[in-house]
Amino acid sequence: MKKIVSILLFGLATIFLIPCSKQKSLDGDYYWISDNRNEKIMTIDDDSGTVESNGDLLSL
Repeated sequence: MKKIVSILLFGLATIFLIPCSKQKSLDGDYYWISDNRNEKIMTIDDDSGTVESNGDLLSL
């Protein structure tokens, strides 16, 4: 009985974890969101990125 339950749990975990790991791209704009501000802090585009902090622009 324990083997059947563990196999079922393993199967369910596999079904949920495999699609979540297929995300290949993190491209986009990322924002700092709080009660006081909503500003863009980072942009990722292909293999490069930029970070904006206090008016400074840093390339990655």
